[in-house]
Amino acid sequence: MSHYKKFSRTAILIVIGILATTSITTTHFVSEHARLKLCWWYDQALPTLRTIQMCGELLKEYPPLQELTGPEDFSNHVQEALEKHKKEYETTIPFLEDGEAIDKITKDAWGRNLHFSPQSSRKLDYEIFSAGEDGQFHSDDDIGNWDNTHSTHEIYRTARRDSMLLFLFSATILAIFGFTLLKQFSPEKCGVTTFCASALVLMLRLFPVAIYDPAYRVPISPIVTFIDVGIFAGIVLGGLLLTRSGKRIVRPFGFLLAFAPFALWFWTFSLEVLR
Repeated sequence: MSHYKKFSRTAILIVIGILATTSITTTHFVSEHARLKLCWWYDQALPTLRTIQMCGELLKEYPPLQELTGPEDFSNHVQEALEKHKKEYETTIPFLEDGEAIDKITKDAWGRNLHFSPQSSRKLDYEIFSAGEDGQFHSDDDIGNWDNTHSTHEIYRTARRDSMLLFLFSATILAIFGFTLLKQFSPEKCGVTTFCASALVLMLRLFPVAIYDPAYRVPISPIVTFIDVGIFAGIVLGGLLLTRSGKRIVRPFGFLLAFAPFALWFWTFSLEVLR
């Protein structure tokens, strides 16, 4: 009977270990996907959307004397409107300073001309739009004056939501794996050791190597993903082990320690996804 229990426990540990490894690997790839979506939003979608909005403002301030029939008429009129704006206010728009080409205002982040349509299926007076990164119209990455900062950011928010939920799942599974493995030993020693090790790695993790690069432009390493999940799981594991202590004064600290990473995760999730 004891051999059967030992075999069952070993099998459970193997299954949990495989599940944790698989989920952490998946978390890495989904997190990298979210990072690429954030790069797209900051470096391409947001500048293109601002350009489109600026073109719309110039059309409102200097409406065309005759109907614009296509991209060429639109581009010429916007450039003329910008020249009038510069002469009237003796200034230029922020992203055309330092002698940049005036036709930049009619181009998207990929260097293609913005398209203009006098007809709109979205109950707008007209449509100004870009075909996006793929250059194909009517695809998911199209950006137009029907969009706003929130709608373009929604693509990143969805990717970030998936990566954070997977991160939480992976860390929880890893904490359960560690708890199942260590609960038979001294809870105080194992709990304090696990927490101190996780805290030490966390402090080292707070000093990024690429300190001068925006964080979202730095590719996510699989090792970093494993470390981040391990830190979260280690702190939770340390707290869970301390809740099994025979000392009453230690147990509340254990519950607080196990709950803290989840509270921090939910706070980050509310800022990045729910807001």
